[in-house]
Amino acid sequence: MPKMIDLTGYQIGQWYILSYDGMSAAKPKMGAFFRCRCTCGREQSVRGQDLRTRQSLACRSCSTARTSRGKRPMPEKKDRNATVRSMRAEGKTVREIAVEFGVSTQRVHQILCRGHLTASGGPDRPRISERALNS
Repeated sequence: MPKMIDLTGYQIGQWYILSYDGMSAAKPKMGAFFRCRCTCGREQSVRGQDLRTRQSLACRSCSTARTSRGKRPMPEKKDRNATVRSMRAEGKTVREIAVEFGVSTQRVHQILCRGHLTASGGPDRPRISERALNS
């Protein structure tokens, strides 16, 4: 069994590690647990490996508040696709669009390419036949 790394006294994310809490009696392969206090005051036993790999950075209520606070409400899908295309037409880069919507640049490229395959074609593109769209 590997040697235990004592994390007592460290602060990882919003956890302040108070003391070693022992091993799991039911599942010994789970490793060492540490008694931690979140910045909101909640105390909890957290697995050492989760602390070291930064998979646990705060208690559940604080991590839920942090993720929901950072997300922006997304417009409807059709509106979003039209907005992405109009932003690109205004001269914004793909990266700027991706950052604004919180998606990958690859997803922005997919939205932009899908717009080229419409049946109407557009002012400067020839109309695509129904047969070409269905293949």
